[in-house]
Amino acid sequence: RITKKFKKEQLDKIYSFGVKDVLRADLPEFEDPKKAFYNEVLQSGAENMIRVFSSVMAKKAVFYDLGCGQGKLIMHLAIETKMSKIAGIELSKERFDQAVCISEQVEFPYTQPQIINADFRNVDLSDATIVYFDPGGYTLEETAEIISLLPSGCLFIYRHHGPATGDAFFPMRTLASSRPKDSDLKNFWDQVASYRVL
Repeated sequence: RITKKFKKEQLDKIYSFGVKDVLRADLPEFEDPKKAFYNEVLQSGAENMIRVFSSVMAKKAVFYDLGCGQGKLIMHLAIETKMSKIAGIELSKERFDQAVCISEQVEFPYTQPQIINADFRNVDLSDATIVYFDPGGYTLEETAEIISLLPSGCLFIYRHHGPATGDAFFPMRTLASSRPKDSDLKNFWDQVASYRVL
């Protein structure tokens, strides 16, 4: 039996590493590294995501974090949910190595999270049922292209710009072979607490 004490101990291990705001200077697509800070979902944000989206985080769910950083979100989900697959994709080798290091110190009661060192635009996401993405540093056009890679019916959750307080996660569902119009995506993006089907 998985106890609350066990879960708390594992979560404490994950979050003991703290939040790092690391410049993305090691990533080639960011021409101006001063404009591209990395930040991550805090523990409160992960807890809020689980609370808001728990009904879709069932055993058959497949979750991807696009640009998972140190992987704390996927590790948190692997402790608190029973989704069949939980994967994080991180381009930076440095942050990928940090994620692997952290995950090796944690016991996962249900699903071992997968950490993938790659450009998520080159990863097969066809099995995804839930995708999380922080659009900071990406244009609306680039975000629309990312959405077009996702399978029909996938729940796309993005974090609103601003501090990672966990109080601004917004979902939308993708449709078969659809690419959202930039105007629709911008309207959705700018709404506070919106649900849209694109």
